[in-house]
Amino acid sequence: MSKFITGGISKNSSGGWKVRNSTLSIDESVARQERAGNTDILFVDLPTEMTREEIPVYLLTLPEFRDNAVYAEVLQSTIAKKLPKPAKAPKAVKVAKVAKVTKPKVSAVPGTTIVRMGKKVSVPAEDLVAA
Repeated sequence: MSKFITGGISKNSSGGWKVRNSTLSIDESVARQERAGNTDILFVDLPTEMTREEIPVYLLTLPEFRDNAVYAEVLQSTIAKKLPKPAKAPKAVKVAKVAKVTKPKVSAVPGTTIVRMGKKVSVPAEDLVAA
């Protein structure tokens, strides 16, 4: 997991807000955002190295982010997206298909009587195999 030393928020050129994190100083981070065409840039030094998941939580504790309705909404939205997804319910157990049982083919002349399972039966033509 990457650790970052500065964090902040900015609006991109298409008007969308995004939480930002960087391993660069505040000045370098702001300059990079400006070169990318971003506006409304606000970065702060983090008290310790933090992960992407930790940064928006920390930024919400600071008055300059918490007291701005837009910033607070973006941070809360980012936090909600990074929450672990609930575990999916286990899939139903598939029941094995039963193999189709076919009658054995018999070598005999049509109308011949044979013994099947202890009973005398006449052999139908569809059960015959050419002898």
